[in-house]
Amino acid sequence: MKNPISIIATSLLFAVGAVFAQEEPGPETSLEDARTIRFYCLADSMPQYFYDVRKNEQTAIGSASGSLSLPHPMPADRVLEVYRVIPPPPEAPVGTKPLKQIMGTSKIPAGFSKAIVLLLPEGGSKAETLRVAAFGDSYRIHPRGMVRVFNLAPWEISLKVGDSTNRFKPGQEAIVPWSDRTSNVVVFQTCVRSGDAWRILGTNELATRPNLRAFMFAYQGIPDVSSKICFDAVPDEE
Repeated sequence: MKNPISIIATSLLFAVGAVFAQEEPGPETSLEDARTIRFYCLADSMPQYFYDVRKNEQTAIGSASGSLSLPHPMPADRVLEVYRVIPPPPEAPVGTKPLKQIMGTSKIPAGFSKAIVLLLPEGGSKAETLRVAAFGDSYRIHPRGMVRVFNLAPWEISLKVGDSTNRFKPGQEAIVPWSDRTSNVVVFQTCVRSGDAWRILGTNELATRPNLRAFMFAYQGIPDVSSKICFDAVPDEE
């Protein structure tokens, strides 16, 4: 089983191109003139994808493998359409435009000036598909010292952080503390339910800093559960 770092859970199991239809826990309505989105790719590598901030205003999605991307401008209509650009073959007539292949679409939740978009490429080269999902984000609802857990897998997951254990059903999402804040070392143990028993997927001991928050994702890999974790620095003024 492939086990990158640790395992977690997310809002509503999402199908290809679906939106996380989670209830907004604390809408952030300030900074309306600075609406941004950040991307995170759940695959080990990411092809070059694009989206339009406005009609025909193409924007390349920067590196989002292993960590959140830098902030990108949010689409003006809050509808995100991720696509690839396929150049014409060499024998095509001069002036032939590249093909725009739509990979997935997601609506960005209203009421947030920040959002995070998950990308999960899957399938082979002949039948490539892409899961795209956006969820509202704010440093107020997800501050430093907390881990936001997303269970994208079709199985129940448990996450033990220190002495505390939480279980997450398929499609569930939650924000929980990652330590008692007396130590800069965090120990994560993740398990998946297999029938009536629990199977340990892995135990990870990570050094962290007090200004960080974490995102953890559990999702269906090949052939079993895979997981990712990434950290994000919270600005001092937040």
